[in-house]
Amino acid sequence: MYRILIVLSLIGILQFPVDSKKLPSFIKPCRRNDPNLDACVKNSAISALPHILRGNKDLKIPSYLPFEVPLVEVEPSPGLFFKLTNLKLHGLDTAAITDIKIDLEKQTFMLKLFTTHSKTISQYEVDGKLLSFAVYGTGPAEITSVNATTHVSFSFGMVEKDGKRYINISSILPIIDYNPGIVHYQFDNLFGGNKLLGDNINKFMNENPDEVADITNIPNVAVIKAIILQTMKSILRGVSIDEVFS
Repeated sequence: MYRILIVLSLIGILQFPVDSKKLPSFIKPCRRNDPNLDACVKNSAISALPHILRGNKDLKIPSYLPFEVPLVEVEPSPGLFFKLTNLKLHGLDTAAITDIKIDLEKQTFMLKLFTTHSKTISQYEVDGKLLSFAVYGTGPAEITSVNATTHVSFSFGMVEKDGKRYINISSILPIIDYNPGIVHYQFDNLFGGNKLLGDNINKFMNENPDEVADITNIPNVAVIKAIILQTMKSILRGVSIDEVFS
């Protein structure tokens, strides 16, 4: 078991909309009976992605270039505390949508992404045991990922209001399968600035990424979930499903 606290500069991510509105102009609707529905949705998403990443004030979509998170706090294993503050995730503009599948009857959705290069820059605080190593420190951190893959899947519910059907954003609980690809870690000022010990921990993490992946991926997954929920809320808030799928 582990605990995650993620604080965003966003309010009410899961609040259900009260005012109807139109689908954003940069999103092309698809026909629900299209035999190539998955391809249509994929093409629409690919076209919309640059608009989403740049942000949209009218839709209250923040800029994702970079994506900023004030606080991510995790306890990935008993006896290990890990906190990132003022986190900035760079490189989302290198993400490419490789696959999308949607089933309107079963109300399921799947998305695959390939990100060529991303970098997380933040301040960190760590205390506890990383595998068999006692580790502590606070300072700047950089985590770079090359050729990362992200698999997102979830089911969704519907609600009806004023005779129209809407996707219930609060029903969406994304399942994330994240592979960071080739990762490079750099945590400065470990062990109160002891360079020898700090270099050894960084070297161990960089030479044994699979052994620390279960721990270091937890903040990544938390941030990805936040991005998915914020984006869907901003775009679909108040938009009838019949606007999205005619």
